[in-house]
Amino acid sequence: MRLRKILDSSRLLQAIVSFFALLISITPVYADECKVMKVTGSMGWVPVLMKDDNGDIYGLGHDVMSNISSQLSLPFQFVEQPWKRALLSLQQGKVDIIIGIYWTKERANKYYYSSPFLQNEARVFVLKGKEFKFEILSDLVGKAGDIPLGGSFGEEFDQFAKKNLSLHSVGKKTEHIVRLQKGRSQFFISDYFDTTSTLKTMKLLDSIVPLTKPVSTTQVYFAMSRNSPCSSRAAEVFNAIEWLRNDGTLEQLRQRYLNLNAP
Repeated sequence: MRLRKILDSSRLLQAIVSFFALLISITPVYADECKVMKVTGSMGWVPVLMKDDNGDIYGLGHDVMSNISSQLSLPFQFVEQPWKRALLSLQQGKVDIIIGIYWTKERANKYYYSSPFLQNEARVFVLKGKEFKFEILSDLVGKAGDIPLGGSFGEEFDQFAKKNLSLHSVGKKTEHIVRLQKGRSQFFISDYFDTTSTLKTMKLLDSIVPLTKPVSTTQVYFAMSRNSPCSSRAAEVFNAIEWLRNDGTLEQLRQRYLNLNAP
């Protein structure tokens, strides 16, 4: 009994040490260098990040970032760049934050993650009249499909696709649509809300349709670099998101943008 108490005390001590080690890992080592947060993200991702006709950035993610900036009295600067370069910049500490990113085990080893601020649904899109049965991932085997360059649709899909599917990575969302129309692909996978918004703008809602079953339902997060000068403020940034959630601001912003961009 005495030995068990000693072992239990030892495990508790190890847990306490591990907890404080985590806190120390995000202590303000570079705090005096973090004057402006450099942020990036996938521009044109409805409703996360968009540009108006004047080139001004708006969207749910941008509004959340603006609220974080105000709470921390710390300005931010948006750095626009292609998605794969954005991920590399975050890993290298050239930018501090990505607005709008999915969680994967590999990424979680490279970045700090917030709690989710949006839930996203990925769907299979096909030409109307060429729908096919899609109930499980294996229904996609043998078909030519497109996915966004550098995109992820959750661990289960990513692992299955790597081993079993023939997928072509495409940089621009309009290229998915063109390739489908020209018969170069049989389907493409993309965010449901973002894609239907694009199809509505292009007046293609009647010719390109989503299959009923989602490929995945995925949470969307903020991620912070472990290597940037502002990494020491990760806890503050993520706590600011929780304040927005708890006082109802986050849900108000979500509803505003979902209603604004509804198909």
